[in-house]
Amino acid sequence: TFTNRYAGASNFAENRKSAYFPSFALKWRVSEEDFFKNLSVAKSAISDLSARFSYGLSGNQGIANYQSLPTITANANAYSFGGVSQLGYTQGNLANNDLSWETSAQLNAGIDLQLFNGRVGLTSNYYNTRTRDLLLTVQIPTQTGYSSRLVNIGKTLSEGFEFGLKVVAIDKKDFEWSANLNLSTNRQRVLDLGTLVLVALDNTGYGATTNYLKVGVPIGANFGLKYAGVWHNQAEIDAEQAKPLSERTYVSVSNFYKPGKQKYYDYNHDGVLNIDDYHYLGTPNPPLYGGLGNHLRYKHLSMDFFLEFQNGSTMWNYMQFFTGVGLYLTNQMEYMKDRWTPQNTESNIPTVNSRDNIPSTYFLQNSSFLRLKSLTLSYDLSSLVFKNGERGLNVFLSGTNLFLITRYNGYDPEVNTGGTSSTIRAKDNGAYPNSRTLSAGVNLNF
Repeated sequence: TFTNRYAGASNFAENRKSAYFPSFALKWRVSEEDFFKNLSVAKSAISDLSARFSYGLSGNQGIANYQSLPTITANANAYSFGGVSQLGYTQGNLANNDLSWETSAQLNAGIDLQLFNGRVGLTSNYYNTRTRDLLLTVQIPTQTGYSSRLVNIGKTLSEGFEFGLKVVAIDKKDFEWSANLNLSTNRQRVLDLGTLVLVALDNTGYGATTNYLKVGVPIGANFGLKYAGVWHNQAEIDAEQAKPLSERTYVSVSNFYKPGKQKYYDYNHDGVLNIDDYHYLGTPNPPLYGGLGNHLRYKHLSMDFFLEFQNGSTMWNYMQFFTGVGLYLTNQMEYMKDRWTPQNTESNIPTVNSRDNIPSTYFLQNSSFLRLKSLTLSYDLSSLVFKNGERGLNVFLSGTNLFLITRYNGYDPEVNTGGTSSTIRAKDNGAYPNSRTLSAGVNLNF
């Protein structure tokens, strides 16, 4: 198949509103070829074998309106006449006459295999997505009168493998068991950012920038400092500060060289805590994820359940910037009861009022998990109630999100208050967790 798509979007620049997105797909059903039908393995085991390949372009127009145009913004305090503030207008956006589509080129190649008359099904797929002209808000010199601007810049790569296995293990009159397993891998990295070294993506809203784009690391990567605990006593502080700057191991915010306050590893070995100490800490994108579904039936009783998991991902628990540093404005995490005190000097948990707004491994959490996503038990009463086989009666008990195994210390590692952002992949700023539900019901068919 071959598809041509010519799309336009009014929120881009005058001469950049339209773009062309072609795609094509090929599939070869090998099992229908004469040479394959004559193979002994085809007769005894393989009932279907096919190979497929596809390639295509797609576009992203997910920006607000008028971003390419020079807009004006009302300001109630723009002028002062006779000591009285007056309404005025200032320019809101810088014009961008080159703002256009973000474009992704995706390649897929896979094999589908059916064994033993469909009782075993295997599918595999390799995908490679290269995205260029990312729609990003980047920092610009404030001398221009603006702090940021929306532009097309950069290239990224996302690739991995997807595997699926479906097995009908038992298919008897009184007992059935079938299972579905899917596994996916994902590797991402930024390939190019033009003249930029770092592009800030997200922050806590309270002075801590947590996510950046940088060449060579995953999209939406978590950045910060490596937490080294707290200063246990004044003698430890004095010994560290007595060293030459280039020989120091630990740094703190300037007014946090105090017992019980946070210290961090000096990443660039200059003896000063600054932006140069920020480095890649972990990916928000799970390198491995998948699920396992099962269907079992014994006579009239059936059970269906689905387990899902992800492994290798990290996520900021933004609430800890308040609840994990002894801030008097909020409740605290339970572990804060073991914080540093003059009577508990060996603790590596900050003392009260220790908010320094430094993103570090103290706040970055392992967001790997295993979850029972759904479970349904049902009983078919049709043969007991109706003599007519066309009628049916089934009672069921169902639940979702019934248990969660994770090391994440927030409510739910599967949330994202970044919404549908293409660059903010995992963020928990007090997001409401996935609800656990229980339901019971009756299905009646006439």
